[in-house]
Amino acid sequence: MGASGTMQLTNPSLMASSTTQENVGQPYATDDIYNFDIDFSAIGPTFVFTGDFNFFDGGNGSGYTFIPSGAFPGTFNIHPSDGVFTYTVTAAQVQASGLNSHSGTVSASSSFGSSDVDTLNFNFTLCFAVGTGIATPEGEQAVEDLAIGDLVTTADGRSVPVKWIGRTSIHPMFKPADRLEPVRIRAGAFAPGVPNRDLIVTADHGMVLDGMVITAGALVNGTSVQWVDWRRFGQTIAYYHVETAAHDVILANGAAAETYIDYVARSSFDNHAEYLALYGDEAAISEMPLPRISSARMVPAHLRDRLSGTETTGPACAAT
Repeated sequence: MGASGTMQLTNPSLMASSTTQENVGQPYATDDIYNFDIDFSAIGPTFVFTGDFNFFDGGNGSGYTFIPSGAFPGTFNIHPSDGVFTYTVTAAQVQASGLNSHSGTVSASSSFGSSDVDTLNFNFTLCFAVGTGIATPEGEQAVEDLAIGDLVTTADGRSVPVKWIGRTSIHPMFKPADRLEPVRIRAGAFAPGVPNRDLIVTADHGMVLDGMVITAGALVNGTSVQWVDWRRFGQTIAYYHVETAAHDVILANGAAAETYIDYVARSSFDNHAEYLALYGDEAAISEMPLPRISSARMVPAHLRDRLSGTETTGPACAAT
């Protein structure tokens, strides 16, 4: 940070969720910290972020560089003389990094010898729609890359073929139906490493815990399981629903989750015509013989305590 220059981020294609200015009492001496929240369910499998940095100190010419912190996924290119940049990253690259948060710094200096450094923090959500790792015999595979006939691994270790994958697109400019409200399950919410990274599902999607199918909305506690503000999705929320021959339990980001059950008609999916072309009449699915909970007040107290981190004794988390 220099004593006689300041840098500003202008024309960003994504607005920061929050911005912190340090040393704001000293003119021309601010290090800005920009935080960006990116949900791949809203933007598709690839995130492209553009903008430019402008450095002001009265000197002639400025030089710009980007320095990633640690293993930074994707490609961040910044023009060294004018600060124009493009950052491109895919859900698969973030998933491969093993981390949902990444950061880097942009530095600028001028002929006067002054400089400034701003920090960019990117917080990625890999949701059940795009980038979620579904367990298969070959390892985790992004849900959007699954195809009919591919094998997925059930929670009890069997390999079963995908019968169909339903797709639903929600436009967040309009409030979605309650059952489609997004719920974020934080990494480690159910047990250490389960899920293995943040997971977003619809409110009515059944997660399997302690021998029960519990809808995600009933598990919301404001800390380890949270509602996601649907208004911050700027484009489209896309959900994928994996159907197998039977109502089964698969692993999504390492957490036990139910496969498609026809409580919601297949006609509600964007690609319903594909199902009809493949199978003709719709086939009913028999629900697995596990109790289903769809109300928060029916969630057992010991499970609520475990999810909130207040449980002292009780049964261990078991996916069935």
